[in-house]
Amino acid sequence: MSRGRPRKIDPEMALEAAKNIFWQKGFDGTSMADLVEATGMAKPGLYATFGDKETLYAKALEKYFSEGGSRLLDELLNSKLTVKETVRNFLTSIADGMFDKATPSGCFLTNCVVECENELPKLEKIGRKYNDMRKIAFLDYFKAADKEGKLGVKADVLGLAEFYSGQALTLAVLDKAGTDRKRMERFIDTAMIVLDDT
Repeated sequence: MSRGRPRKIDPEMALEAAKNIFWQKGFDGTSMADLVEATGMAKPGLYATFGDKETLYAKALEKYFSEGGSRLLDELLNSKLTVKETVRNFLTSIADGMFDKATPSGCFLTNCVVECENELPKLEKIGRKYNDMRKIAFLDYFKAADKEGKLGVKADVLGLAEFYSGQALTLAVLDKAGTDRKRMERFIDTAMIVLDDT
């Protein structure tokens, strides 16, 4: 009796599975055996479809950003709410993601920057690129808000952009430290006080 043809795996589904296992275990903690099990693809198929482990990790990061990060930045830049409402919504959305039981804990991008620093400069650079995109989006948002007269006369748009981009990263670090939702909301409340001076 002849053997059947091997089951064809959808590359997008395989990449989603790889993203989740990397997100959960980190780059070092994820073995090729983990990736084979998670994706359902044999090693040769993984290499042929995605390249080596670093390349697959980079593609997983790109998928993570395109699914969540880019949407958040679009909402920030196109918000019609007040500045305080817009910034609070951005930070709250990040906190929501931290406590979403359907996804691994923490921010995949922050995990990448922390884990890959000094060890995997290529991957750390990719993580930092996406983090820089958040700071640029905040800068563009605050520049537009300032031009429209929504900020105070002496508003430091670059300082605000750096501060709130940093708060987004801090939320991810707080989550890694086991901070509960109530304390995280208090952190956001405190961060919003900065806008009282604008």
